[in-house]
This record gives sequence, structure tokens and C-alpha cells, in this order.
Amino acid sequence: MEHSRWCALGIFVVVASVACSGGKGGAEPAASSGAGGDGGAGAKPGAGSSGSPSSGGKSGAAGGSAGSASGGSGAAAECAELAACCSSVTDSTLQGVCSSGAQVDCGLTLSILIANGQCQPDPGAGLPPVTLDGSWSEPSQVDNLLWQGQTVSISSPIIHACGEGDALAAWFFQSGEVGQVQVARYLSASGSWQVMKQVDQNSGYRPGEPLLAVTPSCEALVVWEERLPVLGSSSDEYTLVGASYDGSVFSSPVTLQPLSTARIEAPYIAVSPEGDGVVIFKRGQQLFHQPYGVGSGVQAAEAVGEASLGPGYVASLSDGTTLQVHTTYDSVTSTSAVLFQLLTSAWSEPKPLLDTSGGAPQRLVTVAAGDRFYVFYPTEGALRFVSVTSAGVVSEPSMVAQASAEASVAAYGEHVLVAWKDGKQIRAARRVAGGDWAEPTTISFEAHEVLDFDVAVAPDGAAMLAYQSVDYDVFANRLAASGEWLGPHAVASSGTGPRLEATEGGAFWLSYNGSYGGLAMPQRAAWIQRFTPNAAP
Repeated sequence: MEHSRWCALGIFVVVASVACSGGKGGAEPAASSGAGGDGGAGAKPGAGSSGSPSSGGKSGAAGGSAGSASGGSGAAAECAELAACCSSVTDSTLQGVCSSGAQVDCGLTLSILIANGQCQPDPGAGLPPVTLDGSWSEPSQVDNLLWQGQTVSISSPIIHACGEGDALAAWFFQSGEVGQVQVARYLSASGSWQVMKQVDQNSGYRPGEPLLAVTPSCEALVVWEERLPVLGSSSDEYTLVGASYDGSVFSSPVTLQPLSTARIEAPYIAVSPEGDGVVIFKRGQQLFHQPYGVGSGVQAAEAVGEASLGPGYVASLSDGTTLQVHTTYDSVTSTSAVLFQLLTSAWSEPKPLLDTSGGAPQRLVTVAAGDRFYVFYPTEGALRFVSVTSAGVVSEPSMVAQASAEASVAAYGEHVLVAWKDGKQIRAARRVAGGDWAEPTTISFEAHEVLDFDVAVAPDGAAMLAYQSVDYDVFANRLAASGEWLGPHAVASSGTGPRLEATEGGAFWLSYNGSYGGLAMPQRAAWIQRFTPNAAP
């Protein structure tokens, strides 16, 4: 709407007649830029004000919500917000917006500042008060990369807990043609992440996102695909590369699969507590198992046979027991079979997992859950699942009647949480110890449109939801062991791709990626925070 207003900005009094911007302070999020997505407009992430340990907002934020963010709370409120914002602007490129005596619209000028990472409103403003049963750490920046107009991709770190409160993380970022695979270790004794380390070959090959598997004693295996561009050829070549970690240093990269024009599909890795591991992948039509031994290194890959793989076809328990499921098709009989194999000291023979007389499911999701596995699959308008013990005993199918076929699942023992997008919100159903399912409930804030989310379940049944809103903020909701959702609260003012990992001790690691720094020094970063529950009375 066009209108005139008087705006007091410092010692200047100016008048303008321009259109005001709506939305989140009028800010337009930056465009997505690759696998990791873009953190959108914003400065350094910071804790929100609703149920969070600090007052909220981003670095240099004036705090509170901009008048234009709430749909307009009057010219005087917008101009007062702008005056407070301008006093903290650090970006030299944007200081002229505040200091010039030109005619301005307060709401529009504030929107320009917000869109470039200055004076970001608190994402927790407007959320109902919540009571957390623990606390969030300050965001740790484990990686950063100058942006400055380049196309930058960065993945949210994969995190696995180990040791007495330690953790390992691996992630990927790319600026220009060649990216890097990075790793870092968290030391609970110092309460900080060690300096990151590049582990890829750094030889002109182009790596992709890594996989990470970690033992309880913090030994690890990192694996990733690398691509070699071939000049004059219509097809590039691909190889699979890995590096091991002995608890103190990472090895040099080792080639697991030779160069070939065939891509490495759906790779997965697991390690036992003793450090022995396996790499599982598909190349061409063949499914392969490739063992990795402590002291003996990588062994030859073993072909399992032709198979189709779903998005979650394999999972591993903390003792290294691994369940793999796959679908086969017999062209002679025109029948499909869903088979499973277990890896303990050796691979078991393939056995039937599901009744496929009505056809094989199109999606199989395997979840490791403490002392057992769950395999979820959609059929007949419902989400069904079976459990599989580490001894290979398969249960009768059960059903989650109201869940979406595309639901995300997290579990530990009898504690199972199924979450799915229902329009703009996230709904979830949990199974209580008696085996019955609680009624589904909305666990994201009703006013938010959710773009991405993750869930995790701790051994005591407590759970966490983390989600990214359409405004590129990160929020969380905590399910207490008693079964009560404590309410959505703000975690970070800029972030995409949230990932959650529950620890054996009941804590949660959250990772995401975001942007900060404004126009002068725009940067992308990988961020990690830890939620620690309160000690039991």
C-alpha cells in the first residue's frame, strides 16, 4: 500500500512515499545454491528468546521483531526499530543506508538491512513460552567459507557421538569447481570442536558428500565418492575413496573402488566396536559388500546380486550388527521378493522379510533402534512396519494408520516416533511402551511453514524435533520421557538442513548450515549445537 509517513532517524527527519515490504521484515532469502542449500539472509546464528538460554537474535541484532515483520505496527514503531538497528550496523556497505539524509521509508530501509544480515529479528518472537528440561549450547562454527558472489554449497555435518561425551563430525563444502571433505572432533574435556581437517585426495578429483561411521571408542571410517572429469569424453569417471581414524589422526585417503564410468549408488558404511567395517553400495545393477579390517585394510568387494534399493535400505546397531534389505525381481515368474541379510561376524544368507504376494513396496526405510531394527513400508494406504532382532527374528506386521507414506521414523527399543509433513506443519505419533499408538499431534508451531525437518529418539524415550521454517530459521521441539511435547522454540536465526543425533546419555546433537556477514563479507558456515537434558532429581 502506498502511503506517506514521517520518520525520525537519528537527527534527521525525512518523509517518503514508497511501498512497504511485508513478510519477515521484507527480507527475501537468498537463492539455494547446491546440495547443502542456502542459509538465506542472516547473520551469525544465535539462540532464540522463547525457551532458549540467551536473549536471541543474531550477532548485532537489536532484538525483538521488526514492525514490518508483524504486518505493520505503525510508522513510529518501524522508525524506532530502524533507529535502534542502525546504531549496531557493522557492514560498511550498508552504513550509508542509515547515515544518508535521503528520503527513506523506515520499513523498507529496515527490510534492506535485515535481508543483508544486519539487525535480524529474533526468530523466537511471537512463540508461546515453553519450559525446556535442559539447555542448548552456543552455536559452534566448525567451518566457514567466503561467499563474495561465488556459488557455494555446504552440507550439514553428520555427527556421531563416542567416548565420554565426545563426538566426530564430517561434512562437505564446495566453492567453484572442486569441493572438500572435512572432519572434526569434539572433546568434552575442553567443550570445543578441534580444528577441522581436509581428508579427501585434494588432487583434482571432485569429491561428494561423505559418509561417517564411528566406534564407541571414537575410531572412525569416512567414505565418499570422487569424480574425475574426462576431457573429450561424454562420461566422467567415478571412484570410491575412504580414510580411517584411529582415535587421534586420520589416515591418508585409500581407493576402495577403481575408476569407472559407473556411478557409486546408495553407499553406506558401518563399523563394529573393534573397528572392523563394511562398505555397502550398488554399481551398475549389482549390490556389493566390501569389508574393511583393522590392520588388514580394505578387502575385495563381494557381489551380492542384482537388486533394487530404497532410500533407507540399511542400518547398524551400536555393536556393529547391520541389517540390509533389498528387493529382487524374477523376470521369469514376474514376481518380486523383499529380502534381508544380517552382518554380525559374517553375512547371513538372504531371507524373505515381507509377504510380497500383493507386490513389493516401493519404499523401505530401515531404522536401528537400540537392540533391534524396524523396517517401515507403505502399503494399502497406511504405513506398516516389522521389527527384526539381531538374531534375525522378524515380527508380524504392525500399522501406523494415520501416518504419511513419506514419514520420517526414529526409534530406540520400544520407543518409536513417526513424524510427517501435513500441509505446512509437522505431525507426529509415538508408540508408548504398551505397544499402542498415541493420537497424532502437531509438533511444529502452527504459524510456521516447514521446509525441512529431522527427528531423533533417546534411550529413555525422550525425543527431539528440529525443523527449518520457510524463513530459514531453525526451531526445535522436545518430547519429554513422560510423553509431553514441551513446545516449539527458536534455536538459530539462519539455517537449513537440520540434522539430529541422540546420544546414549540422552543428549542431542543438532547440525545445520547457514549464512552470515552481510554484503561486505558474506560467508557460509556449518554450525553445531548440543542439547543437554537436566540431571534427574
